[in-house]
Amino acid sequence: MTEEEKALLIEIDNLHTELIEEPSGKWNGRYMQEPSGYNYCRNAEKLKDKVFELYNKFEPDYLTQHEIGALAHTCDKEVSHVEYHYDLSRKNNVAKKRHTEFIDSISKANQQIRLDIFSVFAKIEEVKKSEK
Repeated sequence: MTEEEKALLIEIDNLHTELIEEPSGKWNGRYMQEPSGYNYCRNAEKLKDKVFELYNKFEPDYLTQHEIGALAHTCDKEVSHVEYHYDLSRKNNVAKKRHTEFIDSISKANQQIRLDIFSVFAKIEEVKKSEK
């Protein structure tokens, strides 16, 4: 495994961590920002692009074309549901249930992304253990 491939795997892991932490919001130095569906969608697209780059550059044996297709489908469907629920939760006088649906859609999308490219995350764990 080359250093470039390791760096790409670490970058994928960092993006995945950002996706997982999105429901709790972000600290901007002065106050906690609410979770953003747009940031989530942008980070999910970056993650998909990095996984595609990994597959196209290195053609690793731990990543199949089926997993790439499943990730693309998830990013098209599940992530668009996150954006839809986010738009609903931002309207005036909206019920708290809409915000809960938005957070639930993020967790569902995170679970599906983890399932789609589980082999990549297993390889990331191997890389982390070997670096220690």
